[in-house]
Amino acid sequence: MEPGLSSATPLARTARAWHVLPHPQALDRQARALLLLANGRRSLREISCLLGCNVEPLAEQLRQKGLLRTATPEQAGEH
Repeated sequence: MEPGLSSATPLARTARAWHVLPHPQALDRQARALLLLANGRRSLREISCLLGCNVEPLAEQLRQKGLLRTATPEQAGEH
């Protein structure tokens, strides 16, 4: 993940992820689930707990593909 990113950092989908999500064949099931759960408020740790496994390697792959990023403080505070 990005330098200094902790498991408590909220993650968010990118605009590119929004374009990919309507096409289920573009992602495997776990990647799709991770992107759906990355709402700007949930942390990597929370998403891992919800999916029942460590998703850090997958989150890093999605970040490198431009589908996932660290949420801004404004996003993390939105309800």
